[in-house]
Amino acid sequence: MNLECINVANNGALLYGIFKSDKIVQVLDRETESYLLVINDHIKPDGKVDIYYLLADAQFGSVYSAILPNSIYKCRMKIADSPRFNEASAITIYNSIDTAFDRLTYKLDKLRNIEVDVSKTQAIIDELFPLIRVDGEVLDNKSNENIMNQQDTYRNCLDNDALDDVRNTGYQMYMAMIDYTQHHFKSSSSAYDINKKMTILPGFGSSIDAEGAKVSKLLKLLK
Repeated sequence: MNLECINVANNGALLYGIFKSDKIVQVLDRETESYLLVINDHIKPDGKVDIYYLLADAQFGSVYSAILPNSIYKCRMKIADSPRFNEASAITIYNSIDTAFDRLTYKLDKLRNIEVDVSKTQAIIDELFPLIRVDGEVLDNKSNENIMNQQDTYRNCLDNDALDDVRNTGYQMYMAMIDYTQHHFKSSSSAYDINKKMTILPGFGSSIDAEGAKVSKLLKLLK
């Protein structure tokens, strides 16, 4: 494990670190890396830390968010000074990473088998990026202009050449959405705010970022 970064959030209530594992797996022919997000929540002084298993597409640099069930995505683990206890914990962590990879493969394969035609794609985009209407008419205002720009950005993510082999599938829609939510921000300052970026991940802090929540909504629309 290599420490990638360490930081605090929620006014110091959360101390967290991101560790990169040496485990890399081909998931549906895509190189997928594994990370651990370890959070020490000072509001819960019970001698335990929260561990999140983050799997990321190496080419996109996107974390596969909102797709794993909580029982696999995260756990709460006791910390101790005992070498024997820590060795057992390490084995548990590595086994859990393997389980996360297996479940991710299953989930992505299901998405790959969901057909999404042009009309359904547009319907999903309209649901995820709804325009402001009055009496059924789209308002001609700055807010709708911004929403249309967001729609166009997401369509550009859908058109990524790296997704050519999964066109018109739920898998394409999902990959484009995690690309959109994790790399395209309403303000340039957010792109450099690591705590802001972390709130895209379900379970980090008190609530998920509004854009990050689009991933979960997309997955529901694809069922």
